[in-house]
Amino acid sequence: MASQRLTSELLVQATSGGCGWLAEQAAQGRLLADYVSLRRLAWAHIFGIISGETSEDWVKALEVGRKRYNGLLEETRRERNVKALDPNVCNPLARNSDNPFNKMQANDELLKEIWKDVERTFPEVEMLSSVDSRKMLQRLLFHWCRATNPAKAACDSYRQGMNELAAVMLAACKWGEYAEGSWETPEALGLRLCGRQHTEADAFTLFSRLMDMGLRPMFMPTSSSATSPIGGARNSNSVIGELPRSRLGGGSGRDLPPSSAILARCMFIFDTVVKRSDLALHKHLLKLEIEPQVFLLRWLRLLFCREFSLEDTLLLWDGFFADAYKPPSAAPSWTYPEPAKGGGEMAWREAAEASAKMPLVDYVAAAFLRGMRGDLLGLDQTDCLRRLLSARPPACGVGALLDSARRLRDRAASMSLASPVVGADAGPFGGSNMAGGAGNFNAPPRGQHLLSAAALGAQGLFSAAVQKISEQLPPMEPTLSSGSVLGSTDELRRRLVQAEQERDTIKRKANEFVTAKRAEWASQVNELKAQLAQRDQQLAERDARIAELEAHLRQASEALRSTADVSSVSPAPALVAQAAVDLSNGLLSDSAEDEETPV
Repeated sequence: MASQRLTSELLVQATSGGCGWLAEQAAQGRLLADYVSLRRLAWAHIFGIISGETSEDWVKALEVGRKRYNGLLEETRRERNVKALDPNVCNPLARNSDNPFNKMQANDELLKEIWKDVERTFPEVEMLSSVDSRKMLQRLLFHWCRATNPAKAACDSYRQGMNELAAVMLAACKWGEYAEGSWETPEALGLRLCGRQHTEADAFTLFSRLMDMGLRPMFMPTSSSATSPIGGARNSNSVIGELPRSRLGGGSGRDLPPSSAILARCMFIFDTVVKRSDLALHKHLLKLEIEPQVFLLRWLRLLFCREFSLEDTLLLWDGFFADAYKPPSAAPSWTYPEPAKGGGEMAWREAAEASAKMPLVDYVAAAFLRGMRGDLLGLDQTDCLRRLLSARPPACGVGALLDSARRLRDRAASMSLASPVVGADAGPFGGSNMAGGAGNFNAPPRGQHLLSAAALGAQGLFSAAVQKISEQLPPMEPTLSSGSVLGSTDELRRRLVQAEQERDTIKRKANEFVTAKRAEWASQVNELKAQLAQRDQQLAERDARIAELEAHLRQASEALRSTADVSSVSPAPALVAQAAVDLSNGLLSDSAEDEETPV
């Protein structure tokens, strides 16, 4: 993405269009090219940070968040000013509970914990990988954790993944910085609205609002008071909660209530949205005992920023935020359950509240998963996990993925919970704009023509027909029931990996041999070229000597012809004889050199 900055022309267009125009640009996916710099203001409006139709109203609203962040910075500076504190209270040996030294030590631990992730955040993005940007990212995460999510231990206050969410916010603010010099005075509207000096504070405010939009419960650990239905206390340090459901208590593990909001949300997406939209895919993953939190947890916590490039992530988030700003008129009938007391009611309630704040995320996760159905249905457990954990962006693009999720949600709003979304028309995954391959969102389930016929009947007959057809469908993966077959499969897979490693080794050695031989042949060619050049020089020198001797012979012949008395004593014969001797010696010398010089 080009290093686009906010210019006075774009700022005039934004202020004249107003907040509604900015939100519309985000909803339509138009924050591209020159409009990239408007995302900072568009998100600020969608999050409710700025309001009103005048630019001065926007500046006043932004100053609220900036003053708060500057106050946090000033508070940290005062705490670190040891000279201004009482040495009897602030020292490493004091056992007072309110010893400022203990607080300073906790702050240093939190900064170190954050820096572990910050220094490897988006290394491919030059703007975010600079030292200044990483320090900026560390500071805003540190002050958010201290002000909003304080905890005794640094690992409880900060969670891995927050760094990537904050980095996306920082990138949006940096691309939205006002291009200084467009207007003359320092008090210009552009500098007060989106000046570079406000980037860190505005990114902090945007990140704080993002975490309040249902993401904070996705990072929070389970309450220590929660107990497991199978006995014992739950893991208070795990953000997931209980272990995978199918691993607990044998086959009854899937009946356990969720112990955290993130696990409850994963269960709803997989067991409700995915199941009702693609029953075959749901049954396939269920048979392979692939837990939904294995792949959904990262998608939900990071809002797909690891599955997409930074540019596509920004466009995807535009769709999430704009949809939350202007939700659909009809709510989907596929809602979160209302469990009884002791059935994970706290986790279900937090998950439902998180989904309600950004309702399109759950359906994008289901659409993204179904986009891989063509690959997943033909794979075993190991390859399915590998495919899910290395998910690639769909070939159809971010816009088609968002449209697919909206269609799925619209269809869910018009159907009952027991009605699968498998119609033959252009449903949530239909439409001719969908590409094939890994990003195919319109691949119909098997037996779709039968389902279309059943859809013409009553609602109850339709549900019964779907259930009957799904039971009669042949298995989509090889059935491995024997332990010996499983063992041989593992052995074949191990041998295949070993063979691939040997192939790579042979290929590497072959490349090294070819490279060495090419270097050797190139050296020999250079030596032959040098010898040919030397030979050409020698031939040129011999030709020059022959020409010189021929000139001497001509002089001698002319001297002979000009002599009147041939009997008189004259040096001409001597000259002729000497020239002949020189010529013969020169030719003999050249012949000897020709024989000695190899070509």
